[in-house]
Amino acid sequence: PGQVECTFSAQDALRAADGSPMDGVRSLMVDRTGRVWVSSSSGLFRSLGPVPFGANVAFERQRPPGTHSGEVFLKSIEDAQGRVWVAGDQGLARLSEGVWTRFTKDRDGLRSNFVAQLAEDKTDGSIVLGYRDALGVSRLSFTGGKPRLSHYTAANGLRSEKTLFLGFDALGRL
Repeated sequence: PGQVECTFSAQDALRAADGSPMDGVRSLMVDRTGRVWVSSSSGLFRSLGPVPFGANVAFERQRPPGTHSGEVFLKSIEDAQGRVWVAGDQGLARLSEGVWTRFTKDRDGLRSNFVAQLAEDKTDGSIVLGYRDALGVSRLSFTGGKPRLSHYTAANGLRSEKTLFLGFDALGRL
């Protein structure tokens, strides 16, 4: 993952290749191939190819399973294995080797489908997620290829069950 520098004037707007606007940009992420991912209130978008500095960029809409036309996407991250994880209001989505998988409250045990924040624990590769509502955080790991969720709240020592941002410091602390 890298950094991307963007400059916009009042006349500029992010648009998908089909011309549709990308309103309410929530986060930008550059994956290891140099593609830019845009999580927004009007959908999830990925650049058509790597983005060189200063170049014009064309984006295509991404539709993980279960996506509806009004889904808001809030955060995208890439893990150490190159998988892209996306937080949305219909659950957590993962793109791995070109295949999308959706994790939800009813099927997989998320506390809510309204996932807002994501961070990877580099020590074990698990994904920590926060919710839009005050529900604490959950850790998603895999045992034998099957998802396993652990939930943490104030009862486990969190100071608050509301999360605004997630990240790990240099010592691996959440």
